[in-house]
Amino acid sequence: MDVFSTDKFDLDAHPNTCYIENFLYQEDILMVFGHGGSGKSLFALDLGYSLLARDSFLGKPVVNRPKCVLYVDGESSRHTLAERVPHFPHDRYFIAIKEDDIVAQRGFLMEFFNEDIDKSVIILDNITSLFTLDQNSQTEMVRIRDFCMDLRDRGLVVIVLHHANKSGGYFGTTVLERFPTSLLKIQKHTDGTKSVTVMKDRDRKLDWVQIRYQTGTHLQIHPLALERVSKKTVDNILSRIVDFLGDNQQGVTRLDLVKTFEDTPPNTVYVAIARLLKRKKLEEDNGILYLTK
Repeated sequence: MDVFSTDKFDLDAHPNTCYIENFLYQEDILMVFGHGGSGKSLFALDLGYSLLARDSFLGKPVVNRPKCVLYVDGESSRHTLAERVPHFPHDRYFIAIKEDDIVAQRGFLMEFFNEDIDKSVIILDNITSLFTLDQNSQTEMVRIRDFCMDLRDRGLVVIVLHHANKSGGYFGTTVLERFPTSLLKIQKHTDGTKSVTVMKDRDRKLDWVQIRYQTGTHLQIHPLALERVSKKTVDNILSRIVDFLGDNQQGVTRLDLVKTFEDTPPNTVYVAIARLLKRKKLEEDNGILYLTK
């Protein structure tokens, strides 16, 4: 354990560089999850490219650029990657192919970023393929958390991708929800469009709950619609969820709550659940939600 005098933590000595306004900052951990084929990888690749070469992402201005982006891929074929990245800036956007459990590659990552580690971004695609572990083990989920937090503490922006389970949540224990700065869910809709939904936003209030978008040429994301939810609406559903769970001591799934409150948009229900978990008014065990005792 390292112990420091409080004068080591003034904001001037530890600036928090903003990369994308009200969205992505230095030392953020961003987790993006969704079902297979929902577009997680394309979303992350486009985010990395936008950081280096575009003026905005999801309609939000890119205000600073990292020195480089490293995309660590755990399952795509080299042919698939070759189709996706030919136009990327080759001197600043790099692809790494998994050869071993990513934790074993910590030394390689430190050497790769070197003195630019606090000015760079790493994208880990994805937890299932990059980490050799049991996703239902609390102890092994802590291993993922510690690895990502170590990279963050060295100054990296960490973007990690993960799979959704059948109920629409993410595989693994609630450890995965607690340590990211922000948690986003990617969904693919029947009309071919996709959406990204804010499930958790710990440090900054994102001014959107869901953005629906389509992917154009060169993977570029084109926002189509923005859904905002007022604080009053969220507070109302928060109290309704608490009352409902008070009458259901055996707990319910997230999908049960969405079906119960069918008068409320599903994404609003999911945001309310995330906030209740953050406030420790709810606890989750194997996908079942309970009121905190």
